[in-house]
Amino acid sequence: MNESVQLNVKKYKQAGIGFFILNLIYLGVAMAFLPPMGFGGSAYLSIGIYILLMAWLGWLIFGGRRRLTLIFALIYAARFFISVWQLAMDEAFLAVPYILPCLALTFYLLGRAVWDWR
Repeated sequence: MNESVQLNVKKYKQAGIGFFILNLIYLGVAMAFLPPMGFGGSAYLSIGIYILLMAWLGWLIFGGRRRLTLIFALIYAARFFISVWQLAMDEAFLAVPYILPCLALTFYLLGRAVWDWR
């Protein structure tokens, strides 16, 4: 296997693992800022489904799905810039300053794999 192709496979693997871990951190930070509420069975089911979905999507990215990774890179870039705009307009959710690094790092990992950044 060519060295550049092998390096790109490593980037997709890093992007897949990073996508999953950073989404778990994102979930934890967002939930820390939610107002207190009674967690019933449906809330735990929703959280479990979210974690399984992120694991599955991370696995697909890990496998080198370029089109999926490109779509997520664009989505995370948009999420980052919209969050920065809302923060500048003072309309953002309280957790946004803590979530922005997760969004930026996720975009970087996905973009690094798709556009072969060094």
